[in-house]
Amino acid sequence: GFLFEDIVCTVPKGDPVSLEMARSYQSRLPENQMTVKEEDGVLMLSKAEYGKYDILILSKEMAELFTADTLKENPDTIWIEVKGNPS
Repeated sequence: GFLFEDIVCTVPKGDPVSLEMARSYQSRLPENQMTVKEEDGVLMLSKAEYGKYDILILSKEMAELFTADTLKENPDTIWIEVKGNPS
């Protein structure tokens, strides 16, 4: 297996779909390897524009609301779209 440094996964406040997906991914890692943090969506994406994140998870609705697809243009961003149930 792989051993990662501590990972911080940020999800927008008020987005239960993102939180569920983040917790699903967290459960697959060794204990305490990933923390999930909720943050204001606008602030979260503002930080993301400057590469200040490990992992961001947004539901499709929140991604559209905050026009997160602009992050695709950042060469340091890996954009992954997941369809279906995260578990």
